[in-house]
Amino acid sequence: MKKNYGVWRPFKYFIIINVVILAISNVYFYRSLSGFYLSQSINELSTRAKVFNLEIRDLTLTSGNIAKLDQLTRDVGAVTDSRITVLDVYGNVLGDTLETPEMMENHMARPEITTALNGVTGTDVRVSSTTKQKTLYVAEPVIVNGEIIGVSRAARTIKNIEDRQAHMLWSIIAFNLLALLVLIVISYVISRKYTKPLRYMEQKARNLAAGGFDVRVKPPKVPELKVLADSFNYMAATVEDRLQTIADQRNNLNAVLYSMTDAVLVVSPDEVIMDLNPAAMLWLKTEQGAAVGRDVREVVRYGAIQDFIVRALNSAEPVGADISVIYGDGEEHTLRFKSSPMHGAGGRVIVFYDITQTRKAEKMRRDFVSNVSHEIRTPLAAIQVSAEALDESGHVGDVHGRQLGTSIKQHSERRNKRVNDPLLLPRMEQ
Repeated sequence: MKKNYGVWRPFKYFIIINVVILAISNVYFYRSLSGFYLSQSINELSTRAKVFNLEIRDLTLTSGNIAKLDQLTRDVGAVTDSRITVLDVYGNVLGDTLETPEMMENHMARPEITTALNGVTGTDVRVSSTTKQKTLYVAEPVIVNGEIIGVSRAARTIKNIEDRQAHMLWSIIAFNLLALLVLIVISYVISRKYTKPLRYMEQKARNLAAGGFDVRVKPPKVPELKVLADSFNYMAATVEDRLQTIADQRNNLNAVLYSMTDAVLVVSPDEVIMDLNPAAMLWLKTEQGAAVGRDVREVVRYGAIQDFIVRALNSAEPVGADISVIYGDGEEHTLRFKSSPMHGAGGRVIVFYDITQTRKAEKMRRDFVSNVSHEIRTPLAAIQVSAEALDESGHVGDVHGRQLGTSIKQHSERRNKRVNDPLLLPRMEQ
């Protein structure tokens, strides 16, 4: 049943609807049929009563003709399969198919008799005091020379009418069941015609949802479902193309991210690590599978770095900082952090790298320049003092000697000023 669920689901409702329709139609038809048979029986009994009136119109409806009238009612009743009763205008029974007239009570109070004595056809349905069965009575006035001289009444048990109705009803029910069976077979064939390709496309849709983006469906023969199949194939092709584009872009991004020597950490707005590259894994001593999807505080063990990440997430502008940490080798490392917001997705991209060796190189350069400056400044000062003493002593006898002393003094002063120039040190450090 589960295998054919696609067929039975609409088919079940179709059966229920048809059964309800047939039930309602049968009830309506049964009521209509009951009314028809009752009306037909009334007309039939009325006709028999009128025909019987023609038989007795030459007889005087008095107690003297009871024997003749009684025998006639018995003969006619046997032929017509109905109960015939003859009464005078006072309600006295003069003849009856089943009972002896003298044994029967006065019928003047019976509704059908009262109506017939008023000149019209009288009818009534009630339980007969004689047969103890529900019976239909139809009474017709006996008119001779324009005068009502009595009443003739024809009767038939309702059971007889109901038996006819039941026979006809069962015939109709049998026909309806046969028609329903034919409709069930036809609807099942039609349902399979539509549901079989639908189940096929449902399975293909599940394959697509499971990642089989190259799946395609064969267009069925049903025109309406062919349009659906074409739409499915177009959707599958579009999804495959877009996912391939996304995959290519992600691969390119991962290639760039994983080839960077700087550590890269991607953090969501709720402080969850979304991605990180191998350099970041090395610094944080973790693996991608163990870090992605976890809270920053569970992966980053340095409080200063945690504080920087929180500060970066709470800032709309890029944030930077230099943070010193004691790494696993026991040495202090200075890391330079820079964060930038991810536009449209929220969160932050945090890049950091080790500047410990850069700091050490800068210190070495500054120390070297300071030492070189000191080493140059000291001899220059000695030369300058010696030249000044030589010039002031006057021990240089000739003019040429004094000129040399003056020249040494001037050059030493100029070099000394150059060494002491505050702009020289930065240039030497560069």
